[in-house]
Amino acid sequence: EKEITAIADPYNKLPGAPEVATPVKGQITLANHPFSMPANGPLYENAPVWNWKGIDIVIFDYLTDEKSAAAMLPEQVTTLPIPDLPGFSAVKHVWAVYPDTSFGPYNEFFPGIPCLFEGQLYIYVPFIYVDNDAACAAGREIGGWPKKMADINIDRIGSHYTCSIERRGIRFASGSMNVGGKLFSTPLPADKPVTLSYPYNMTFPLPAPTGKEQPDVALPSASLKLFPGVDHGNPPSVARLISGPWRMKGTFNGGSGASIGFGKSEQDPSYKLPVLKLLGAMHFEGDMTLALTEMSVLDDMLKK
Repeated sequence: EKEITAIADPYNKLPGAPEVATPVKGQITLANHPFSMPANGPLYENAPVWNWKGIDIVIFDYLTDEKSAAAMLPEQVTTLPIPDLPGFSAVKHVWAVYPDTSFGPYNEFFPGIPCLFEGQLYIYVPFIYVDNDAACAAGREIGGWPKKMADINIDRIGSHYTCSIERRGIRFASGSMNVGGKLFSTPLPADKPVTLSYPYNMTFPLPAPTGKEQPDVALPSASLKLFPGVDHGNPPSVARLISGPWRMKGTFNGGSGASIGFGKSEQDPSYKLPVLKLLGAMHFEGDMTLALTEMSVLDDMLKK
């Protein structure tokens, strides 16, 4: 019995089969469909909070020109003016190693552009790359982060990091830096502000004291969630500006010896945010969370 499996002969009647062959209605409904596709083997699961544990993140900060930055931003937002540097815009290059997450282990790379929406600061993500299909699909479907799959290499030897990314055989971004001394860690003090030296006071603004310890540092992200329709060039099915705060708990360190470079790729155009001045680098180690309840729709373009 353990070695032999009976295969039903289609010319013999199956037990419980109807007398007459008729269509059978499908069983998948909105009520019993899992959180993500495919219904019979979803790529990722829903959770009140998604977690990234024991992570390593390297952030490079640099200045580009405001016209190049604006070309990457949706029309609902503006660049973030720098009072002492008119005509410039800040950019963050973020490289991350995620060994333990709600979507499995993966690496990630993205540029982030500080911007303003109705007077509030957000980090807009024009493109983002991962090497995990669940993280790729979840990012696109939930937050509208424009994720693509790529080969991402982030290596650490002692305190030295080297980072590079390739897609379709083209290396289009790279970076290296040395981890420096501790800048600060969470929780933030209840009554005393954390003061950072240049350039970190310029590139990583911290919230003011609230009278209570703040358990994390929230980086508010913005993304343009565009899902195409099937009606031949008419407006997309979904067109929304989405926000969601990445909450980071851990230790933030400075960096030195930073350098970044680009390769020219029209499909992955990091080079279109050119480096006019490299400000510095930062390293983070700890945990990160994102709660679905804290995500929101800043603007629904299809309702206008």
